[in-house]
Amino acid sequence: MDIGAILQRRDLIGGVGALALTIATGGCERLLEELAARPTRRNISNLAPNDPILQTYRAAIGQMKALPSSDARNWTRQAQIHFNKCSHQNWWLLPWHRWYLFRFELICRKLTGNTNFALPYWNWAESHAVPDVFYSSGDILNDTTKTLPQGTPISAEFVGHSVLEGILSEPNFQIFGSSTAPGQRDRVRAGPLEATPHNNVHNSIGGDMATFMSPLDPIFWTHHSMLDYCWVDWDLVRNNRSPNDPAWSNLNFTDFTDENGAPVASLAGFSLLLPILFYQYEPSQIGASVARMPFIRTRAEQEQLKAMVQRGASAEIALRARFSVLRAIRVELGRAAPVAIAIDTTVVRQAMQASTANNRILLLFDQVEQPPAADFFVRVFINAPGTISAATPITDPHYAGSFAFFLDSGAHAGMPMGPAGFTVDVTDTIRRVGTGDRLNVQLIAVPYPGRAVTARSFGVGALELAVARFGEQQPR
Repeated sequence: MDIGAILQRRDLIGGVGALALTIATGGCERLLEELAARPTRRNISNLAPNDPILQTYRAAIGQMKALPSSDARNWTRQAQIHFNKCSHQNWWLLPWHRWYLFRFELICRKLTGNTNFALPYWNWAESHAVPDVFYSSGDILNDTTKTLPQGTPISAEFVGHSVLEGILSEPNFQIFGSSTAPGQRDRVRAGPLEATPHNNVHNSIGGDMATFMSPLDPIFWTHHSMLDYCWVDWDLVRNNRSPNDPAWSNLNFTDFTDENGAPVASLAGFSLLLPILFYQYEPSQIGASVARMPFIRTRAEQEQLKAMVQRGASAEIALRARFSVLRAIRVELGRAAPVAIAIDTTVVRQAMQASTANNRILLLFDQVEQPPAADFFVRVFINAPGTISAATPITDPHYAGSFAFFLDSGAHAGMPMGPAGFTVDVTDTIRRVGTGDRLNVQLIAVPYPGRAVTARSFGVGALELAVARFGEQQPR
């Protein structure tokens, strides 16, 4: 990715201000000053209800709601971008939503005149309950359609530090950031970041947040700021590598508007530079550690960070062995669905014994029939000695992970949602519990607490255990 060339092509990044011009043309001292002073996305838990950041957020929402529907910056029009165009269950989930947040942030600055405004983020790993400011009666931040009672925590099973640490420890982008896909709105497989905290936070809050019109709820922007912070932690703090595949980086999103309401292009690959050049995050704990973005104080640090982002990595997953289930699976609510997968013990054992972190054992769920409503989530257990139930805790050593559905049948111009897909990394679970000549998988659909359940089952059309190695090209 040639950053200098991209910065000078307004048709690819839509012109992101004077700082981009400074980077493209030089001016090191001025650049370092501007980088140090770029707006900070603050942890909303550290903000008083009348903090200037929240006051600006309220003012921006009020301005957007007052705009005519003919203005693309109108509050509902901005939500319709997500309703009609969003990327989910593919590897553009993170860059698409990063650009969406950033373009929205620029609109907020323009409408309020606060050029230093940055969206706050809700660190649900630290504070599980929705911040109280989103429940204040008469407050424009309060979307009254949500069904989660004030003070009710999102389950730590979805957003806790230990769960998040496992997700952030995934070294491959296709697992961390969801799978490759032919097109922006094609659905393949959701990785654990999307399938667990992302989907479950949406579903737990309910109301607008449980639909693809979720940006109507101001919580949405703070939720996705946290997901973006997770990507920052994975990429810039933990030094993992986002894709260098041109099919990923060269996709040009044409869904967004600039701060004046005009259509604007946004290149997927350039999204990697947005948190380096245009905003930063107030540090807070994500997973096992505090995520502190790298400081840029010298030209050498600037070049080092630039090189780190540019280098990328292959996101290919070479599947060295695949063991499939030769029947469709039906999962009924509250009843364990056992599945046995015959495997080559030698192949799995060799992968488990390898010293490199690039070896992974994955459960790949494909052709998953999506239920008519996201009333439940799904837990996955490996080689449990007895029958598991909804009461079996996730502290059980046989627990491998979970996934949830994020549904809206009316989204994307009514285009059928189609089957879903999920990736569950079972490497650590198999290391704990071992395996014989077959892997016994148990799936349990668990209803969300306090919710009337209308959907009671779903189907899995294809399931396989894959022995994978990263950094190798997939055989063709």
